[in-house]
Amino acid sequence: MDGTLVHGDSGAELIRYLIGCQWWRRVLATVIAPVGFSLMAIGATRRVGVSIFFWIATVGLSELSLELAIDAFVKSHRAHRIEPTIAALQSSMDTGFEAVIATGAFQALAERLVAGLQLRGAPRVVGSTIRRFAGGFVANIQANGPSKLRRLAECGVHPPFRCAWSDSRSDLPLLCAADEAHWVTIHDRAPREVQARLPGVIVHTISPS
Repeated sequence: MDGTLVHGDSGAELIRYLIGCQWWRRVLATVIAPVGFSLMAIGATRRVGVSIFFWIATVGLSELSLELAIDAFVKSHRAHRIEPTIAALQSSMDTGFEAVIATGAFQALAERLVAGLQLRGAPRVVGSTIRRFAGGFVANIQANGPSKLRRLAECGVHPPFRCAWSDSRSDLPLLCAADEAHWVTIHDRAPREVQARLPGVIVHTISPS
């Protein structure tokens, strides 16, 4: 979804929104930022880094309060659509193919943002899951990298896929599990690592947001 259907990182924008609602969350996030960002920069510890910031953003909130906060965020959030890829998704759905939007964004957030795209038909949405921890919420299963395939399998979606679209190197396992791989980028070509693994990758150059 992020970087493929819409510009930006919706999960990070939600966390910034929630943290920005109260001064003490902003202070706590600033103090922990050096550690949190260092953890997020490494694939093996990314979930821990995300969890730290998400916990700061949600500690003290009930499930209902979090749902209402996500609703408020989506209402105020202006999604920057990537029209060519949205059109390609719609075309596939119109011709009868089942579409699944797998994203690292939290499930509840992803469902609301996909609904806002106003697609004809209802693509399945598979996002990251969260769980309760110490009065707040943390990431449970992140739909990123190899975990995206595991999360899809949990939801009954198994490879091989007819085609897969992405803008992230972390999605190489997903792209390699598809008969046809599509790369979305603001540049003219896919990264060397992607080209090496997927010499037949189809590149779609889009305008920056």
